[in-house]
Amino acid sequence: MSLSGACFLIALLTGLFFFAGVFAISKIRKAAASPEERGAAEGDLRHFHIRSIEDEFLREEF
Repeated sequence: MSLSGACFLIALLTGLFFFAGVFAISKIRKAAASPEERGAAEGDLRHFHIRSIEDEFLREEF
């Protein structure tokens, strides 16, 4: 194997491990997050909307 081929292989493996690490860290952080944080990260704001409707209902009742 030539020197340029070895350098290319090292660069390829380094990039592969870097992106695998970033992917793994994002999965771990997402799994460790609370349900509210997970929903907000995914763009799911239904629980915030439901909570605000319940708050309005309770304000009107009492």
